[in-house]
Amino acid sequence: MDGAPRKVALVTGASGLQGLSLLKTLDALDDWGSIYAIARSDIPESSKIRKLALDLDDKKALRRSMEGDLGRSVTHVFHLAFSGDMSNVGQTTFLWMKNVVEILEELGAPLEHVFFSQGQKYYGAHLGKWDAIDIPWRDHPLTGNRVVGANFYYSQEDWAIERTKSGAKWTWSALRPGAILGYSLVLS
Repeated sequence: MDGAPRKVALVTGASGLQGLSLLKTLDALDDWGSIYAIARSDIPESSKIRKLALDLDDKKALRRSMEGDLGRSVTHVFHLAFSGDMSNVGQTTFLWMKNVVEILEELGAPLEHVFFSQGQKYYGAHLGKWDAIDIPWRDHPLTGNRVVGANFYYSQEDWAIERTKSGAKWTWSALRPGAILGYSLVLS
């Protein structure tokens, strides 16, 4: 190896609160080479960060856009895009992640890790029973402390577990923060 950075990130939802923070962090680290940032709004660009205005709903167009260097180089996916479905019942956010990862796999990307952001809705916070929510220090390894009902967080996790069990070479992780405070505006 020639000493050049080998980690290549693909960040969905790059113009959101978490996405902007992640771009800033990765851009400052020497071991990250290219950072592909899928965003609908403006983001800060640098010699490492390249903005991509891609439609995550259109799998065919997404695949065409990822062919080439992007599709052959991404080592880490950070899925931070959110459809806006506050009920967490819709599967759009999950399908976006699934499309991105499956396309990268098809194109031969050397994927090492897939990260997706979740939240307290995993434990039922969206059901309006704040006093009854039992947020554990550590999730149960089999049940994951899930609540009854549809939730795209569960779809994301189940899919990642099945993909890795069926031979995917990448690992995965999810973060379930409480409230995330800040702003997602790009100030020049």
